[in-house]
Amino acid sequence: MSDKRVTINDIARALEISRGTVDRAMHNRGRIDADTREMILAKAEELGYKPNKVGRILASKGTRTITVMMPRLPEFFFAELARGLEEGILLHEEAGFALDCRFTERHDLKAQRAGLKSLLDNPPSGLVIAPAHASELNRYLQELTAAGIPVICINTDAPDSGRLTFIGHDLAASGRTAAEILGKAIRGPAKLGVVTGFPELAAHQERLEGFRRELQESHPRLSLAWVEICRDDPEQAAKLAAEHLRQEKYIAGIFAVSGAATLGLCRALAGFPAGESPMAVGTDYSPEIADYLRTGLLFAALDQDPHAQGYYAIQALYRYWFEDMRDFLSSYHTQVNLLLKNTLSRSIPERNPLYRL
Repeated sequence: MSDKRVTINDIARALEISRGTVDRAMHNRGRIDADTREMILAKAEELGYKPNKVGRILASKGTRTITVMMPRLPEFFFAELARGLEEGILLHEEAGFALDCRFTERHDLKAQRAGLKSLLDNPPSGLVIAPAHASELNRYLQELTAAGIPVICINTDAPDSGRLTFIGHDLAASGRTAAEILGKAIRGPAKLGVVTGFPELAAHQERLEGFRRELQESHPRLSLAWVEICRDDPEQAAKLAAEHLRQEKYIAGIFAVSGAATLGLCRALAGFPAGESPMAVGTDYSPEIADYLRTGLLFAALDQDPHAQGYYAIQALYRYWFEDMRDFLSSYHTQVNLLLKNTLSRSIPERNPLYRL
C-alpha cells in the first residue's frame, strides 16, 4: 500500500467532480446537495482521507501575504494573469490569503532586485514572481527559500533559484511549434526573421532557442537572417520590423517571440501592400492580435493561457501550506493553444491547463 497521503484532489479525481465541490463537502461550507455530500464523504472514507488539522489551525491564525512581482505591460497579458491570481485567492477565501502586488512597467531587473532586497528584511508568507532575469536574481530568491518562503516562478523562469516550481508555457516547445508552422508552410530555401523581447529573460531565451533548434533539426532549408530585440516595446518592434520589410524583400517568414513583439510586427505589416508581406507567427492573445489573425496579417499565434498561470500559482501555494505537498514537479505547463483565423472562437473561452495541481 502506498504511504502517500490522500488529498482532496485525489477524491475529486476519483469521483470526476471539481475540487471545490469536495472542499465544500469536507469542510461543511457553502451550498451542496445532501446526496453529493454523502457520496463525497463515503469516497473520502474509502480512500482513507485524513483532514490536515495542522493546516486548519494555521489558517485560523491570520493572513498569509503573497507578494507578487511582475510587469504591468503588455496589459492584455498581465492583467489576465492577475485575474487568475485573484480567482485563486477567492477559491480559498477561508485560508486568509492576501496579495501584495509590486508591479513594474515592463520587465525590470533593477527594480526587482531592489524589491527582493526589501523582502529579505520583511519577508512575506510566499512569493510569486516573473523574474526579469534568468539568473541574476538567484541570490535573493535562494535567501528567501532558505528562510522557508515558498517561491513560485510564473510565465518566465529562474531555474537555479531554489524556487518551488515554475508555472507557464513549455517555452522551448512553443518556439519549436512556431518553427514547425513556418517550416511546413514555406517551401524551398528561404530566410526568416525574429523579433524578440528581452534576451536576458528565460521565457524569450528558451522560446528562441527552441525555434532555432527546430529549424536546424527539421527544416534546414530555412535559415535565420536576423534577430531584433524590442524589449517588449510594440513601437520599437514595429520600427525594427518595418526597416527590414522595406530593405529585404526576400524574407519569407517572421516569428514574434512575445505578445508585445507580435503587436509591433503586425502594425508594421499593416503598412505594406497585401500579398507582399512575409508569413508571420506570433505569441499571445489579445483582441488586437485576434483582429490580425482574422484579416490574415498574422497566420498563427501561440496563446500561453496567462489566467491559468496565475490561478495555479495560488493552487500550488495552497497545497504547499495546507496539504503539506512538497514533491512538486520542476515545471507545470499551461496548454499551448494554437490560434488560427478559424479557431479563435473555440480556442479562447475555455482555458484548460495541461497539467493540473
